[in-house]
Amino acid sequence: GLCVQNVYSKKLQRLDLSLSEVIRCRDVSFMPDEFQDKEKLRKYKNDSLIKNYQENPAVYSSAVEYGLALIDLNEIDEAQKVFKQAEKDFVIDKSVKVFKGWTDACKGDYKSARDNFYLVAKELFDGVMKGSPPVVLFPKDINSVFGLALIKDKLSEEEQKDVEQIVEKLLSFVKRDPKISCVLIVDDLREGNISQAEERIEQVVTRYPNEGLPLTLSGIAKALKGEHEKAIEQFEKAEKLNQFSPLVHFSKAKSLFELRKYEEAIQEIDKAIALDPEWHTAQSEKTKFLATSEVKKLRKKSPVPENTN
Repeated sequence: GLCVQNVYSKKLQRLDLSLSEVIRCRDVSFMPDEFQDKEKLRKYKNDSLIKNYQENPAVYSSAVEYGLALIDLNEIDEAQKVFKQAEKDFVIDKSVKVFKGWTDACKGDYKSARDNFYLVAKELFDGVMKGSPPVVLFPKDINSVFGLALIKDKLSEEEQKDVEQIVEKLLSFVKRDPKISCVLIVDDLREGNISQAEERIEQVVTRYPNEGLPLTLSGIAKALKGEHEKAIEQFEKAEKLNQFSPLVHFSKAKSLFELRKYEEAIQEIDKAIALDPEWHTAQSEKTKFLATSEVKKLRKKSPVPENTN
C-alpha cells in the first residue's frame, strides 16, 4: 500500500510514492517557453486566444492553442469542452485525442484518458516492434507515452496489462524527451538511485532550462538527502516556471515541514490541494501537518514543568 507517512524515507533515501502520486497530469505545461510566465499567458488568452477561438472554432490552430493554454492555466473544465468539440471537428487528427485524454486524466477519468493515449501509443509500439519506427516523433507520440506512464497505476488490473508492455518498451525509445526523462528520474528516486537521478536531472536542465518539472525533481532529490533548504531553492525556481504545478507546492510543503516551519507548510499544501483537489496523498499530508502543528501549539501553551527534585 501507499506509505503516506514516509514519503521521504530518511533511512533508505528513496521516494516512497508511485509515479502517478509524484508527477500529476496538472504538473505538465504544453505552451512554448515564452508563456512559462502564467500571467503573460493569461493576458494572451484573454486578449487574443478567446477571440480567435470564438471567431474560428473549427480552425485547428485556434482550437488547439486555446485548449493548451487552458490546460496550462489549470482551467481544465473549459479545456475539456474545447477538445471535445475539436474531436468532432478534426475527426482524423490524433493529437486532439491525446489532448482530450490529458483533460480526462486531470479530472480523474483514467479510463477515457487511457483510451485516447492508447490509440496513439499502440500505433507507435507496433511500428517499433516491427522494426519500422517513425523517422520523426511528433508531440502526440511523446505525450501519449508520457500520459500512459502517468496513469497506468490508476487503471484496472486488466487495463494495466496492455499498457505496462507498451510503456516499458516505449520509455526507452523516447527517453531523450524531457518529459520522459522525468519518468526515468522518478524511477531512480523510488529505487534510491539518487546520484543517477541527479545526473539525469543535470542533463535535462542543461538542455531544457525552462522546464519546471526537472527542477522540482531536483528539489525532491535534495530533500531525500535531507538538504531541505537547498530543496526549497529548487522548488522556488520551479514555481516561477509553473506556479500551477501541484507537485511544486506539495514538495515545498514537505521540506518546510521537515524544517519545522509548520504554518508555511500548511499554506503550501493548501495550494497543492486547491490545484488538484482529488490528490488524496496531499490531503493526508495536510492532516499530518495540522496534527503536528496543534501539538506544537499545545506544548507552547502548557510547557512541561521542570523537575525540581
